[in-house]
Amino acid sequence: MACYSPKNQYYIPRPYLIGNCMQQSTTNFIYGCAYGGIISLLFCNPLPRTIKMTLGWGLAFELAFTRGLYNSPGYLKRNDIFKPLLDRDSDWINANQIEKWYPRTELQDLRP
Repeated sequence: MACYSPKNQYYIPRPYLIGNCMQQSTTNFIYGCAYGGIISLLFCNPLPRTIKMTLGWGLAFELAFTRGLYNSPGYLKRNDIFKPLLDRDSDWINANQIEKWYPRTELQDLRP
């Protein structure tokens, strides 16, 4: 859950950051709406209450699970492309890091 993670940059969501995470935000809103709709269907709520519950759960899911609302772009280290230390880092290194810091070079022919 993004809303109480200790690794967030901000404690409350920043609405101006929604442009950076629109797809994730929309997905979480749809999941919340589906969850609220299913709960309303199980309790046989009337239509106005069902609409309110669906939108409420959608908003709750969007604010709680969208990590991009709590962090500026590039704040999370896993999104940064830092130079790996090949002798010290773990056995798994992201392919983007290798492509940026260690580009492919042509093999040189060392035969005389």
